Formats: sequence, structure tokens, C-alpha cells
Amino acid sequence: DHGQTGGLGPIFALAYPLTAEQMCAVAGARAHGVMATVNAARPLLFPWEPDFGARPDKISVAVLSADFNSRPVGQLVQSVFKLIDKTRFEIFCFMSEGHDNSQVLVNIANSCDEWFWVKGVAHLEVAQMVNNERPNILLELNGYTDGSRIEVGALRPAP
Repeated sequence: DHGQTGGLGPIFALAYPLTAEQMCAVAGARAHGVMATVNAARPLLFPWEPDFGARPDKISVAVLSADFNSRPVGQLVQSVFKLIDKTRFEIFCFMSEGHDNSQVLVNIANSCDEWFWVKGVAHLEVAQMVNNERPNILLELNGYTDGSRIEVGALRPAP
């Protein structure tokens, strides 16, 4: 939560006996922090606009996660990427944390069309990198969990 609630983020707050009001305060603090970041950066990003009247050759999907590794999300999505029809879809993966040299990470990276390391890169810059790939869809797989980059999605670098 970047310090807004004393370091307690929404996902970690679930481990404590907090009231519904306290949980809302934690989530609200995180959301307010996200929106402050996004509102400051939004004027600097010029998202691409697809021609909605034209049918694309492939649907481009940008996937952003801190967990393209041996964590549970990586374990689950590694097989999904292998099943995607590459004649219909183009996949761009943006890894927002360090790699663990696991076979899971290798499997995911080899299943994507493009792979980007964005650990330590500012939210606006990641949004610009996503925007440069011109994806039709952006998926951020962390939500309010550790390593989340929901600021990137809130900047709307994909339509």
C-alpha cells in the first residue's frame, strides 16, 4: 500500500481480525494511492486507438504479472499460454518482479510472443511500453496482491 495504511496492503489485511470498516479503509487507502499516481501520470500517456471497424489479423493481449515464476499464479498460467492459438492471438508478457530461474518462468517466457522485464520501472513507463505493443486487451494478474501494478491498468494503455 506504499505506506498509506502503515504498510498494510489489502491482501495482507485478510490475515488480521479487522472489521469490515477497517478492511474497507485499507482497500480505500490503496485505491486512493493508485488514483493519485494515475491522475498525475494520465496526461503524459497517449494511448493508441484501434480501428474498431477493422478486424485485426490477431488479437493482441498484454499480460502483466509479478508471478510469472514458481508462485501459484505462474504454476496455473504456464499451461494456459501453451494452449493459446497463436494464429489468432499474440501475447506480450510483462514481468514486474525478479525472476527465479524456474522452469515455470522459462515455460511462460517461451510461450509468449514478446517478453519484457519491468521490475523497478515506473508505472507510467510500463504503461508506455504496453501501449507501444498496441494490445487489444491488458490483463493484470496481481490485483491487490504483492507486486501489483494496477496503476498500469488504470492508465489504460490498452482499449
